[in-house]
Amino acid sequence: MDERADSLASHIEDVSNRAFAFVPLPWRVIFLIGATILCWASNLHFLHFMGIDTAFVLDMHSQTDMVYQRPHTPTLPHLSLSSFQSSAHLYPAVYRLFGVYGVWSLMCWILFRVLCEGDTKLMDHYKIIPELCAIGILAALVCPFNLFRKRERDLFLQTSFRSLFSPIKQPIFFSDVVLADIFTSLAKVIGDIWISICMLAPGGSLHRLPVSEGWSQWIVPFMMCLPYLARLRQCVIEYLTSAQHSNKRALFNAIKYATAFPVIILSAAQRFIDVEFDAKEGSQKAGQEGSLLFKLWVLAVAINSAYSFWWDVTNDWGLSLLDFSSDELRLMSSPWRLLPPQPHKAYSPVDSHRNEDEDESSSPKDATRLRYPPGLRSVMLFNDPVVYYVAIGLNLILRLTWSLKLSSHLYTVAELEGGVFLMEALEVIRRWIWVFFRVEWEAIKKGGNTVAVKRNNLQEEEVELESSRRSIEL
Repeated sequence: MDERADSLASHIEDVSNRAFAFVPLPWRVIFLIGATILCWASNLHFLHFMGIDTAFVLDMHSQTDMVYQRPHTPTLPHLSLSSFQSSAHLYPAVYRLFGVYGVWSLMCWILFRVLCEGDTKLMDHYKIIPELCAIGILAALVCPFNLFRKRERDLFLQTSFRSLFSPIKQPIFFSDVVLADIFTSLAKVIGDIWISICMLAPGGSLHRLPVSEGWSQWIVPFMMCLPYLARLRQCVIEYLTSAQHSNKRALFNAIKYATAFPVIILSAAQRFIDVEFDAKEGSQKAGQEGSLLFKLWVLAVAINSAYSFWWDVTNDWGLSLLDFSSDELRLMSSPWRLLPPQPHKAYSPVDSHRNEDEDESSSPKDATRLRYPPGLRSVMLFNDPVVYYVAIGLNLILRLTWSLKLSSHLYTVAELEGGVFLMEALEVIRRWIWVFFRVEWEAIKKGGNTVAVKRNNLQEEEVELESSRRSIEL
């Protein structure tokens, strides 16, 4: 029985290795980044088609009016966001950026395949091709000339810079939040960038992972932590800049990102102990330490997965499925509001879909008559509640998968060439789904044109009060 199992595992590994023979790690990193750009473009496109004013929701207008005129904003190349102040202009620009990226990457990969002539042994001889591909992408990203979609590149660089280094007193825009969350989904890809650099460096090989010793073993875990540190920093800034430090939600959100650090660190520590145990076979102490770390790692994975899933559903998507303390649990079944698709019309979704016959002076108690499908909410973009239930189920499954993927010591999966790539690709898909419902909920919270007009003059608490009032009126 064991022999048959070993034979099957060996066969699966051979098939996986052949399938990914000409897609070594550096190419997989390049392709996953390209897939993320395409997913973001499709997010913007579909949300615009469904009538969501993504430029308004992402605070593109606020960035024009506030960020680039603030005296403490770090100096960056000037960028006019006037062309991005309409949702109709956002997604075509990202599609074009993906087109430039995709054509260049695909041409380089095809050239790599042709030069190798079907012989994987020649990959190291032509590893200069992925090197040139990566250098070309980096050069195009920072190119100061008006080439390669400069406006889109500058917008990406400025948003990334704000996510990492913005002053504490500067507001956190929703576009910064979404970008930082996307980066957390690319945490493993970011760690793979360092491994790819080592593989492409002189003395490295595309056939095997580089050997790390000493402090260099912690470079990959550190790089994987960077997106979570950036997002945690944003949460702390949101709390510190709130009136009288009243934004407790930001602190609880920060805890969510902090739970990823034990998963990454404990996994890395297990890998190091396993290596030492192999070098000192028979060391009982190393085995006991590894067992303890494994138990702590399982606990960290469980906490991270459960907390992140709860936060996604309850706070990021605004659904009542896991909000057990809410009075809204009584408002189940019967009618609910929809945000019907109205392409070519940019608007603020809550005001635009308000019932014309609704009495603006109705009391908050009248709002309690609104009911909706179990576990969802009263205002929804998609007219079929099944879409939300499917998204919740997929998010739960892929959240568990991603927590495991943050663990670099799982050799059983890592030894399969396609296993790591598949898990990283699934996380990109999970984030793609997450963005739809996150932006939808943010649009609902931001309410109507009153908020859009006043947000440059109101304090944060006044904006939140206006959004809460409109939510009650629904």
